[in-house]
Amino acid sequence: MTNLVLLTNSYPFLPGDTFIRTEVAYLCQAFEQVHVIPAANALSNIPAKAQPDLPLPPNAVFRLDLFEAIRQRARRVNRSAGLAAVFRDSRFRALIRGELPLAARFGLRTMMRMLTAAQQGFYIWQVLTQMCAERSQPVILYSYWMHHAALGAAMLELPDTLRVSRVHGFDLYVERRNPPYLPFHEQTISRLDWVCPISQDGVNTLSNLYPQLAHRLRLFRLGVEDGQKGSSPSSDGVLHVVSCSTLTPVKRVGLIADALALCNFPVHWTHFGRGEQRAAVEQKAAALPAHVQVELKGYVDNPTLLQYYRENPVDLFLNVSSSEGLPVTLMEAASYGIPIAATSVGGVNEIVTPRSGWLLPANPSPQQIADVLRAASELSLTQRQEMAQAAHQLWQERVNAAVQYPAFCQFLKTQLSQKLAS
Repeated sequence: MTNLVLLTNSYPFLPGDTFIRTEVAYLCQAFEQVHVIPAANALSNIPAKAQPDLPLPPNAVFRLDLFEAIRQRARRVNRSAGLAAVFRDSRFRALIRGELPLAARFGLRTMMRMLTAAQQGFYIWQVLTQMCAERSQPVILYSYWMHHAALGAAMLELPDTLRVSRVHGFDLYVERRNPPYLPFHEQTISRLDWVCPISQDGVNTLSNLYPQLAHRLRLFRLGVEDGQKGSSPSSDGVLHVVSCSTLTPVKRVGLIADALALCNFPVHWTHFGRGEQRAAVEQKAAALPAHVQVELKGYVDNPTLLQYYRENPVDLFLNVSSSEGLPVTLMEAASYGIPIAATSVGGVNEIVTPRSGWLLPANPSPQQIADVLRAASELSLTQRQEMAQAAHQLWQERVNAAVQYPAFCQFLKTQLSQKLAS
């Protein structure tokens, strides 16, 4: 029997990485049992509810005991007793000693950030060590994000344990941080058995950054289910645009409003998502001309978003983020045959091409976005159908859940078998 331990940020609780549940269904088909630990919530001292917000498959188990064990330890982060416990462990002393010269380049604040990350990884490592000591079967430790949870898993060195992490965007692109530093980035990769970027751009970035570790990298994109080109173009002479993201600085949703202010043709813009910049976006939206209609829907769950695609005309999905990995929102739009306009950052160009939409510059002006909106509004029905077909084809070739996730599960099984045999 092979069990898999999935370390998430918040799943199966809201809000957060809810799109993981598509993959969890496939993990549960491939493995006898999947143990789920929302590690970031535990480290943030967020209490677990009596029941998860999202339903779990029958053989997926929310490990409240492990969650609480991490949460209890995390209360000591950046306290003298917590730091002392980390430095008493020879492995973590060596880890910190190896990281200190790099962190010190960026000053005291970055050094403290590094120490915080070490403590967080340490507490996850302690709990995982205890868990593994109590079981008799091989186990796969799978961190969905490459940060503190991946570090904790990486520090666990057992011959019958496979340690794997995906890596996306915020946990991958060092140069997008200010200062350009991610704690224990290289050391985590060097200790894990495999690191799986979700985009080819991610593979290329890490290979260039750490060429000596390129052999530990393997591309596995995420996937979404087939929307069967289920979204129809509008027929009312209005360009129907949808965007979906948090309202945070990196997503630059206010830039969409700036572009709409330059449009002299009818547009209906619907945005899904909430965040700290809602008031600023609302203020810009309120000043738009009468021929631009705006709906700010706030947070909706994933089934509600997909239902919107099925039941409403959508002519264009728009994303103007300054940083991305390979966004699930773009995959979903492609699966529904929706043309996409998006900034060419991260792995976006792996799901958007000139045949299926428009690639915007990484830092587009409002006018450049408005020009794309006009081009979308002027598409003939035949052109729109051709773009829909191209978008759906890209989904089929690159991010089809029924292809991507079984392949990933088989990879995990094969690598564990090879490790056990060695």
